[in-house]
Amino acid sequence: MIGRLAVVMLAFAWLPDCKGEGVPGSFDKFLPPVPTATVGSKAWQDQIRERKQEEMCSETSDGKRYWLEGYLQLPHNIEIKDGKTRLELYAQIDGNGQGNGRSISSIEVTMPGDIEDLMASATGKKYLGRRTTAQIDAEALRIRTADGLATARDKIKLTVDVVGLPERNFPFESRQLAACAYRFVKAHKI
Repeated sequence: MIGRLAVVMLAFAWLPDCKGEGVPGSFDKFLPPVPTATVGSKAWQDQIRERKQEEMCSETSDGKRYWLEGYLQLPHNIEIKDGKTRLELYAQIDGNGQGNGRSISSIEVTMPGDIEDLMASATGKKYLGRRTTAQIDAEALRIRTADGLATARDKIKLTVDVVGLPERNFPFESRQLAACAYRFVKAHKI
């Protein structure tokens, strides 16, 4: 009986990583398309309203695992709820260690699982009922990798799972994806 329990526990321990390393992803395919019309024009508003999601956000990619190389960065405005937040992934950084170019802005991470607790180093905390506002220094980001902690200035190989968020059309539910999130699986320093 104990042997069977050990086998079952071993099988469950293996499940989260059953997709393996995933396949390499092209950074550009994870970026949403950019509107081509003049900003503010009716054509631009129509393109924003009707624009399609990034190429990798599709029913065929939903649930699959990919890896990308880049730099995880804190967004300008960050919301942390129930120990979860979203970071941005840039292909390159500038001389100041800030993301340069367009980013993949929906990398879901947990604290303290994938990254170190950001609120621990936050300053200027203000408690507003059930909500707290604070300022978090970009240098406070510490990413847990297989090779130790990485910072926003360290290039990493990031493995993510694609999670499709279905469109909600009440009373009928569409099977089309409204958007995608990319869940942090693991990272390695490069």
